[in-house]
Amino acid sequence: MKPLRRTYFDVTQDRRPRLMSAIDRRLESIGAVEWPLDFDQMDAAGGKADVDAELAAAINDIWEQRSDVAARLGLTRQAFDQEMISQGVKDAIQEALVYDYATMLNFKAFGQKTFYFSENLVERLANTELNVAAAMVVPPFRACLFVLDDDISRNALYAIHGKPAPAPTGEPISVFVTVRPRAGGGRTLSMMIWHADDKRSRMFVKRELLLADGARVENALKTDWATILPPDQVWVDEAPFYNDGFRFFRIVVNGILYLGSSSPDVSGELRAEDRIPAPAMGMSAKGRRHLEHKKATSTRLPYIEVGGVVRPLGSPAGQSSKSRVEVRLLVRGHWKSQVHGPGMTLRKLIHVEPYWRGPEMAELVDRPYLVK
Repeated sequence: MKPLRRTYFDVTQDRRPRLMSAIDRRLESIGAVEWPLDFDQMDAAGGKADVDAELAAAINDIWEQRSDVAARLGLTRQAFDQEMISQGVKDAIQEALVYDYATMLNFKAFGQKTFYFSENLVERLANTELNVAAAMVVPPFRACLFVLDDDISRNALYAIHGKPAPAPTGEPISVFVTVRPRAGGGRTLSMMIWHADDKRSRMFVKRELLLADGARVENALKTDWATILPPDQVWVDEAPFYNDGFRFFRIVVNGILYLGSSSPDVSGELRAEDRIPAPAMGMSAKGRRHLEHKKATSTRLPYIEVGGVVRPLGSPAGQSSKSRVEVRLLVRGHWKSQVHGPGMTLRKLIHVEPYWRGPEMAELVDRPYLVK
């Protein structure tokens, strides 16, 4: 397993301490919540004036740091302010903070459950069809965090905006997942996705799926809100999400299905501080700095590893050399809903994993060729 890297939750704790303190106070005043709250519900539950004041304080925290930014750009703070205000930066900051506020409040309200998906499992999930009913998509908690730290996920995320993924720099992708009942029936699955470190946010994506009653997951992944909501409530063109971005959301939704399947591979809670040794007697200054760096770049959240013992996707062991298939083909995985229990009234989800079909690579390479 890779190091337990800092998530966007860790970044927000350090970037926005006053905002996080305000969230803690808000949770104390609201008490236990049955379902994740959207921002309008937070206004109603916590008092709109208080919430607005908390956001305003957080904006001021950010705005007070602008002197450093202006200096790096060779501008006076007055010139920088005029330029930023003319570009609507303060409004953009407030919009971003609304997402931070709502996401972190829901995550904390439901126990800060964090699932780290291994690279080998992600490879399988990316190659598994979504062939089950949307009713089977039930996150393990009504709000939780998925952590993805692999090239497949990075490439799939940046493909949404047609960009190449940056070289790995240490920060994983944080996917905050929430599910809510929908007034008109069905449920809404919300994914708030950040790729960020302490200095900057590299990518932010917000996506909601309609898990309609009787629908299939394939249809849910292509939710087009322009055909569901009034025009004044549609803010984003959804097409990139179910074209270039389809692979990324396939990984996330298959991750939810995997956690709800009959035999998921999950660990107990893992804590970074338990994996970093204390400085030994006589340790060099360089060694101590190394341990401090590991501690500073590790999450404070307990991780639950998913797919830690899953092997890399490859040819099945003992594949017959008599196969008539002349080319190696990847057979996509799928889900099987199997009946069981008293009177065969229950169903359990079974993951039929993807696999390679065809001759082994050595067989292809060693094949004799006739040269004329």
